[in-house]
Amino acid sequence: MIKRLFCVFFCFLLCLQVYASPDSGLAGEIEAFMEEHQLDESNFSVSYYNLKERTDYNFNENRFVPIGRLWALPLHMYFYEEETNGSFQPVTDPEDFNARPEEFRIDSLTLDECRYRSIILGENQVAEKMLSHIGTHMQYQQIINDRYGKIPPNELPLEYWDIPVYSTRFLMNCIQNVSFHSELFGDLMANYRLAQKVDAFADGSVPYTVVQIRGSQDGHVTAIAEVSAPQPFLIAASVTEEAGGDAILSALNVLICHYIERSVGEEITTQPTESTAKSTTPNYYIGQERMEPDSRLNRLFLFAFIIAGIIALIIAVIVFLWRRKHSRY
Repeated sequence: MIKRLFCVFFCFLLCLQVYASPDSGLAGEIEAFMEEHQLDESNFSVSYYNLKERTDYNFNENRFVPIGRLWALPLHMYFYEEETNGSFQPVTDPEDFNARPEEFRIDSLTLDECRYRSIILGENQVAEKMLSHIGTHMQYQQIINDRYGKIPPNELPLEYWDIPVYSTRFLMNCIQNVSFHSELFGDLMANYRLAQKVDAFADGSVPYTVVQIRGSQDGHVTAIAEVSAPQPFLIAASVTEEAGGDAILSALNVLICHYIERSVGEEITTQPTESTAKSTTPNYYIGQERMEPDSRLNRLFLFAFIIAGIIALIIAVIVFLWRRKHSRY
């Protein structure tokens, strides 16, 4: 009887492992992809999140690298959120009630002008002026990590405080924040969509809308994107130019889209439709069922499930011993 109980408990643990483990099928395909293209911890990192299934995959996600113009994403997130919360209301001269309220400006530019010149035109000096309005580089890095990056301070490299280096884990936390709280960030991703070029995840290799932000610096190509596959997903990845750069990111996007298509039973496609390839209309709000991630709830449920299994086993053993003891009389 005891052996049977232990067998049941062992099966329970196996089922629990299946429930708790990430998508092992996709993980296996990405690992094979990495082996095929000679990708490793020295030249590649990726973070993936499936918005429909709420599953994720990470490899080397704590590798911090310089990311080029992508550094300004959390900067614009900060200003969008502050504006939504009413921090930049027009100011009226208290001594002149007839004066027209003055719109908030940074170095004579309104926020909309700052965004247009920084995001659409790619003027980095405008983003630098926006940063200066917040404080020093160190103060800025502290604020955006507290709000969006959510990396424990002891896991941040020293260079993080001196130059804009970020990990795919940091960037994934940022884009999840934008995706889950679109009411705070307005048309931020739509603006980036207008500025994106045909490269990396958005090179037209898949027939889905891709909203991407890409940057390159010091031999590293980094991009984050929201892809409207049959199961929409978020992705942040970085690869060295020597290891393949944009071509690797494009191939990775195709791999994930094909995997999702097989998972949901849809026909695999590789070429975009003409309308998808040429469209410039922002299509950021992908899916209406998006909700706040419930990873904490899942962990709580998982913990309760484990405790319930252990308690059930203990009760079964006690009942067995009690019956065995009283069966002797």
